[in-house]
Amino acid sequence: MSTHCSITVKVNDEKFYSVYCHFDGHPSHTFKMLSNYYNSQEKAEDLVKMGDISFIDKSIECPYGHYFDNPVKGYSVFYKRDRGEDSCDPYITFSYEDVMRNNNQEWNYLWDGDKWVIK
Repeated sequence: MSTHCSITVKVNDEKFYSVYCHFDGHPSHTFKMLSNYYNSQEKAEDLVKMGDISFIDKSIECPYGHYFDNPVKGYSVFYKRDRGEDSCDPYITFSYEDVMRNNNQEWNYLWDGDKWVIK
């Protein structure tokens, strides 16, 4: 069974990017990955700009041979890039309340412009 989560990045006071993450959204994995490897505004935005995530890992790069059915250890798997799926771009909203209103995930992570927090 998968533990789903959302990952949201506050771009400015009026803009938020959110994505869905399908697998291992539990804080022991996802919060640890976010805090250790996506711990700046630039890195957080680069992550969510990739769109919905199947599994988050240390890097968003795409090494040779990496795709959904053959993931390379240490590299995140994205629905659009690695599975070829459409309609997986980040969801853009204009308040965090709007993000949460349309969200029913088990865990929700927010880059607040300074650090990751669990909501």
